[in-house]
Amino acid sequence: MTVFWFTCPLVKVDALVPRRQKAKVQRPYTERLRILHVEDDHDFADVIKAGFGPTIDFVHAESISQARPLIELSHWDVVLVDWTLPDGNACELLAAVAEHQPQAKVVGLSAHTAPFEDARVVLNMTKSQVEIDVIVKQVRNLVTNSTGPAEKKR
Repeated sequence: MTVFWFTCPLVKVDALVPRRQKAKVQRPYTERLRILHVEDDHDFADVIKAGFGPTIDFVHAESISQARPLIELSHWDVVLVDWTLPDGNACELLAAVAEHQPQAKVVGLSAHTAPFEDARVVLNMTKSQVEIDVIVKQVRNLVTNSTGPAEKKR
């Protein structure tokens, strides 16, 4: 027979009654955050997608050739890119993002410690030096600290 002992804190009844708090004024999102992740490592893309959870629209493209039509035909709030892809360098996508998705935040996620530098890239992170929850938090902060998910291009 196994015996477990638990120590439970005593809670006053008043602590269980919710206090009336001042409501935080926050802009409600009328649509889900949309992220395009251009990444040739399927496992890493799956981990990033899981980190964001089911509350966003997340699409994975494994190459420049797969990403280009997605950039041209869909709306994205954030474009996550691995700079080194099987069919070239993802910097080739920056012009397409600027033309078709000017509202999108471009974030570099690379295995290289010296990432590609460009004014259109708002944040660069090295995969091996940052945890998934930090990536998720940084990306969400980029969108939250702007005006929310960007308006769709008309």
